Amino acid sequence: MTSNVTARHDSVTVMTIHFPPQREAKTTVRALCTNISELLSAFSTSTVPQMAVCNFPGGRYVQFWASANSAIGEVVSNTFLDDEMRWSNDQELSLEAAGWCAPNDASPNWHIERRGDRAHVAVAVLTVRAIVDSLGYGTTHANDPVVVQTFASTTKPRK
Repeated sequence: MTSNVTARHDSVTVMTIHFPPQREAKTTVRALCTNISELLSAFSTSTVPQMAVCNFPGGRYVQFWASANSAIGEVVSNTFLDDEMRWSNDQELSLEAAGWCAPNDASPNWHIERRGDRAHVAVAVLTVRAIVDSLGYGTTHANDPVVVQTFASTTKPRK
């Protein structure tokens, strides 16, 4: 069974995606961090916008989507986490210091958006820094499992 879900950012429809995902792969934190830039680069050359949701143990996730000239990254906020998985104040300050925008009414997760020819590179770098530095999935958790789901859009990217 397939269905559609609309992805929104800052109260603007970014894309409508098909469920179930096009692909689902199990990987590790290390492999994800090594390949995010390549994945976003492939997304940026696709004829339709693409999205990935990377699910970590305990309900934490990052997600990102890209089209030819823009890329958006998100890190789950405490709004969607159980008490034992919530980010500490230090982790949230670390996200903010790295350039992530705090959750707000228009975007309930921590988020970044970059535009231009190299937007996907900037979002990839910031996402890896968030995973490793801010969220603490560095060296000691490098082999932890991550499930990566990719989705294709059914709508044209916003300009």
